[in-house]
Amino acid sequence: MASAPQNPFMLPERDNNEAFFSGPLVNQAYHLAEKYIEARQNFWPECAERTDSDIGAFLSEEFALRDDKSEFHSRFLTLYINCNAAFGSLNHSHCLWAFKEDFF
Repeated sequence: MASAPQNPFMLPERDNNEAFFSGPLVNQAYHLAEKYIEARQNFWPECAERTDSDIGAFLSEEFALRDDKSEFHSRFLTLYINCNAAFGSLNHSHCLWAFKEDFF
């Protein structure tokens, strides 16, 4: 089994964001990323797709300003790319939040 990518919301990377973003947002993002990694690592495409939808909802609902969203968006996108590199690409309507500008 391939080794799992690192959660982009794990310490120390998230230390810089905690002054700017509320702790609950970072905590929620961390748990979404963990769930996504687990689904991809265990080759559960349905769970990965549901979690991916949850990530899109999180990005759409939790941030009022586009600038606020960019740090979280870029970290989730890095996670998506790293999971594809480690576990292979998922070919369905996955990760629309990352590639469709009008998704937000």
